[in-house]
Amino acid sequence: MKKYALGLLAGLLLSINAMAENIFPVSREMGSGTRGAFVEIFEIHKKVKDKKLDATTQKAEVTNSTGVMLTTIANSKNAIGYISLGSLNDSVKALKIDNIAPSVENINNKSYKISRPFNVVTKTTNPLIEDFLKYSTSTQAKPIVEKAGYIAVAKTSFTSTQPRGIPKHIINPCQ
Repeated sequence: MKKYALGLLAGLLLSINAMAENIFPVSREMGSGTRGAFVEIFEIHKKVKDKKLDATTQKAEVTNSTGVMLTTIANSKNAIGYISLGSLNDSVKALKIDNIAPSVENINNKSYKISRPFNVVTKTTNPLIEDFLKYSTSTQAKPIVEKAGYIAVAKTSFTSTQPRGIPKHIINPCQ
């Protein structure tokens, strides 16, 4: 899972004519990875004491999920927001950047400039996690990742180490 494109973008790209109408910005909640990527990619921040702070407009409606974002955008003529390419559906229209449409092909060939990596994190590791991570980036997982609308980075085949059992801290996290 190499990158997730941000399929819908901010009013930065709207023409002056479109700005004559009221634009209805929609954003994700603070702490959302999609919002963090959007703010970082478009440099929507202000600097306060050597720290970059999110400067998303206070006028934006804040949603708490991709589903709510899609529904909000689909039901408002002048709404504009952002989602990952893998979440894009026919209820909304993805915007072109520099006349380039967001697509797996355009992200891979780097002609569509708006994308971000997907990071998998864990507090600890164990053989089951390692096996899963190897599988998720394998040629066997590639069709699953691509069917979901995301971009696979698969380069090698997967062979399981066949770990057994569920780690004790997962069964009883209090121990």
